[in-house]
Amino acid sequence: MALSVFEDGGHRPVPADIKRALGKTAGLWNQLISRIGDHHSPIVELWHFGGSEYGWSLRLKRRDRIVLYMIPQRGHFLVGLVLGDKALHALKKQDLPPDILAAVVNAPRYGEGTGVRLPVATTNDLRALRRWRPQRWLSERRSSAPAWSTVRAMVRRVQVPLLRILPAVGHRPR
Repeated sequence: MALSVFEDGGHRPVPADIKRALGKTAGLWNQLISRIGDHHSPIVELWHFGGSEYGWSLRLKRRDRIVLYMIPQRGHFLVGLVLGDKALHALKKQDLPPDILAAVVNAPRYGEGTGVRLPVATTNDLRALRRWRPQRWLSERRSSAPAWSTVRAMVRRVQVPLLRILPAVGHRPR
């Protein structure tokens, strides 16, 4: 039996399949996708078939990085993250519910990091996810643009050497 409720590699799940399999939690599934999209846009939704052992899972990807794995099961779904050492260490210091802390401590270690999977079956489960934001992936919008002070400092670093070079390359003030 596969980890996902969708075991047939020849049939990628469609929204109707998700709704049928998840039942009441389909709304939570959509809410989480929407929230991740709001905070990490642009997000690409990629279905991936991991073979007969894992089945189909949804990967939410931003640029070249997978932000979140979502694995549909019967009546609920799993949320998966791969955490680096810094994020894992910071997460263990947070005030987490005992079940989430146990999942983090007992999570398997892979080459790319520690893989944590948490079940989501209720609104409270989704709220709990917001509390343990290892990279603030559910609570705050992170801008990829540098702060204005950083931009000003970069411009100053470029302007000063250019002013020294210009007279040497034949620039004549008018």
